[in-house]
Amino acid sequence: LEIFIFLISPASIGSIVHFGSMDAYAASENGLLKGLNFGSNSSVNLSEISNPSAAEPVDYLHWLTDEGGAATRLLCTCRDGRLRIYKTGAKSWNEFFHLKSGHGRVRGLCSLDENVIALCRESGDLIVLNTEGEEEVKVNVGSGISRMRQNQFDHNVVATGGKENDLKIWSLSDPQMLLFSAKNVQVRNDFLDLRVPVWIRDIAFVSENVLATCTAYGQIRSYDTRCGQRRPVVDFQWFEDSSFTAMTNHEDDKIIAGDTRGRVGLFDLRAKGMLLLVWTSGVNLKLVHVFKGFNGGVTSLQCHETLPYVVSSSIDRFVRVHELETKKMLYKVYCKSRINHVILSKNGCCFPSALHADKNSPAADEVVDDSSDTYDSESVSTQSGDSDVIPFSNQTDHVSQ
Repeated sequence: LEIFIFLISPASIGSIVHFGSMDAYAASENGLLKGLNFGSNSSVNLSEISNPSAAEPVDYLHWLTDEGGAATRLLCTCRDGRLRIYKTGAKSWNEFFHLKSGHGRVRGLCSLDENVIALCRESGDLIVLNTEGEEEVKVNVGSGISRMRQNQFDHNVVATGGKENDLKIWSLSDPQMLLFSAKNVQVRNDFLDLRVPVWIRDIAFVSENVLATCTAYGQIRSYDTRCGQRRPVVDFQWFEDSSFTAMTNHEDDKIIAGDTRGRVGLFDLRAKGMLLLVWTSGVNLKLVHVFKGFNGGVTSLQCHETLPYVVSSSIDRFVRVHELETKKMLYKVYCKSRINHVILSKNGCCFPSALHADKNSPAADEVVDDSSDTYDSESVSTQSGDSDVIPFSNQTDHVSQ
């Protein structure tokens, strides 16, 4: 009588059972697309790549909807300019087309309808294309672009910004007409009277006419296009050494921002006070609370469309889910490679159960309290709040103070 014993890890079981029900998708630095299931704490490689180390990194992800409004196609942009589509239903890949205009990474991607997409490259080329790859509209918005973001309230409007390229708002129906151009803040009244440098890292539309930006120099700014003022109506700083990398918005006048040190905070733009000197006064007038558990610079942030959750990725190769109101960590998935962008699935199954979970149960405590985890030697293991700066290695440029 022969007895065979097979050892299967819990992550492998989760990968097998939940392969068809992904809660999120992650674009990795080694060119892989990963499907994440938070309930089983597992990640699955979805790319057809035999040698991932030689593949071009995947930079950005975006959902494409069909005529019926279903989001079953995930558009992926590669560092070499290729655009590929992953079909979640058939679990198959299709080559979309190869970008011919511009150079550098794709810094923003959006869709106008099921047959038209718009993207912006690092070189400043804002391009509107059809599904055949033919350029319908092309305009240069200035070099050094770090982010292009679509207005979720008006899909024909996008905002751009980057290094020494201040905030601009464009209409995709007529890109030659600039809707709004921000003006830099006035020279600070200090003993040097130096010009304030500009480096926008991310943009979030708070409402149809109000949007916020975060910068590589630690500022969070809010602009109101209705008031006739080109300078920001709100301008504050979290920490003196902050260098923001990602931003998203939850609801009216509330935004979430993360920096290169693994600090992620929820801010209320309506609160009084224009400047946060946290390291001297200890009073946060705009900071609601801080999300804990990060071990490295934040690379991506996204809020759930209807539920109070925020999903994030950082260079420690983890994707985390926090509850916005309680700031508790609900899920945490190790992805084995550094993540450039994470996007939530349109039909994820784990979020509703987590919303009504008993926070006093042992299982909930086990999920939340994992800030003391250790990682492999290739990961960044510095805790948030330490004095050493955590390098943001996915960013090619470095902030010069």
